[in-house]
Amino acid sequence: GSCTDRGRLMYSWRLAMAPPEVLDYVAAHEVAHLAHMDHSPAFWAAVARLCPDYAARRAWLRQHGGALHSWQFRGASMGVEDDAGPGIGRDEIDSAAET
Repeated sequence: GSCTDRGRLMYSWRLAMAPPEVLDYVAAHEVAHLAHMDHSPAFWAAVARLCPDYAARRAWLRQHGGALHSWQFRGASMGVEDDAGPGIGRDEIDSAAET
């Protein structure tokens, strides 16, 4: 996602393949940018207020974000070259929190 200096929040369509908890984290991250246009300690405190368990969700995104980027938009359908999804799910959030 991203946040412009005019307060416009934008999200990648690939986030639709992420678990809902990760979407919540990305939304909280971008909303925090409305108050702090940086990644300062104040920014991360705002993220923590909006999404107290953001660390596990952020870890999941760091671990699986590359797989989300492997998805390609092809006309009316989406998928990777072999039509296999990145194989991501809620269990990975829990395991990412433990690492």
